[in-house]
Amino acid sequence: INILNDKQLIEFLNKPLKEKYLINLRNKVLLELLYSTGLKVKQISELKINNIDYIKNEIIINKKIIPLTPTSWHYLEKYLKNRKDNNPYLFISLDKANKSKIRINKINHLSIRSIERILEKYSKNFIPVLKITPEILRNTFAYNIKKNGGEVKIIKNMLHFKTEVGAKKYFEKL
Repeated sequence: INILNDKQLIEFLNKPLKEKYLINLRNKVLLELLYSTGLKVKQISELKINNIDYIKNEIIINKKIIPLTPTSWHYLEKYLKNRKDNNPYLFISLDKANKSKIRINKINHLSIRSIERILEKYSKNFIPVLKITPEILRNTFAYNIKKNGGEVKIIKNMLHFKTEVGAKKYFEKL
């Protein structure tokens, strides 16, 4: 299983902050949630703003509560305060040329492929070049849980495994 070391992870998660655009803020939140929630890309892509519990600083999907780290929450709040649209999705397509204004009536959210491209954009700046995928971020998250004394049940809950058997096999590979 491929994982990032602590230095690589911190550098990767902070890459979007090099520029001060809304798109970079969105990307920062996206990377933080991909790493720290255990959610899969499809779940992240389909997140809606109404999935956020602003009182408890968590995301709720299908009655499952996903707590957010203080860092994730900080950037999520900042991102949402700067958005000037009514799109119900959390991660929407933002482009610097404002081409998205053409599709006003269409509700757009980032596709799985768009999210993969965002990861590719930030991972190719490493020397040597790293191929960082959503799976590698998920593996790194799980590895860090295990490294800090987490057990199979914690991995099962945090990475949203449906069965204990699947979580145990994954835990053993870490």
